[in-house]
Amino acid sequence: MISSRLLSKVILEKLKEEDPLEFFHSTITYLEKNHLMYLLPNIVRHMESDLKKTKVDGTISIVTSHEQESSVIEKIKSKVSSWDGSEYKVSVDSGLLSGVVVRGKNRILDASLRTNLKQLKALLTK
Repeated sequence: MISSRLLSKVILEKLKEEDPLEFFHSTITYLEKNHLMYLLPNIVRHMESDLKKTKVDGTISIVTSHEQESSVIEKIKSKVSSWDGSEYKVSVDSGLLSGVVVRGKNRILDASLRTNLKQLKALLTK
């Protein structure tokens, strides 16, 4: 079964590539045709949440688990240099056990230990 979370991610990705009005029309048509209109409120909620998490102002946020050397931060910046962003905000979140989370305008790179463990758990429980 398709989830509202998945649909919201697909919609946000497609909006980068397609005309918004045509895309919304085709999305609504798809939802109606497949009897999925009941998912629309949750899709919108997930989209709002994702957009709040990402910086719309052009700032790329780099959150690490602990203080990093400037060479490590520079390597991270070089990996995301193609993202739309004019400034970088580097911060430390002690809630991360290990790893890094990078958020840009429409992208998230989550290389945290928590996410990797969740993915491993999902693979093992299949």
